[in-house]
Amino acid sequence: MTEQTQGVNYRALGDLFKLAEQRRGTFIYDIAVQMIEIYNEQVRDLLVTDGLNKRYPWCKSYFCQIVSVSLCYVVLLKEIYFLNKYIH
Repeated sequence: MTEQTQGVNYRALGDLFKLAEQRRGTFIYDIAVQMIEIYNEQVRDLLVTDGLNKRYPWCKSYFCQIVSVSLCYVVLLKEIYFLNKYIH
């Protein structure tokens, strides 16, 4: 995947990792990702590791808060590429 073919999410995450590296001597960052899919008014947690297809109720308002979605800590952008490839 090249920078020209990356979507906005990967470019933003790449910038976040670059910033964390530049500030390494001053700050310590813990970076974590959550991946959900919204399809046919169903919200699905894509990082569930127990084999279950965890779904959340769809909210009909403009604001929707989804709690207890799986969280995965990462230290490299390549880990996010792997996660995305693994879940698809």
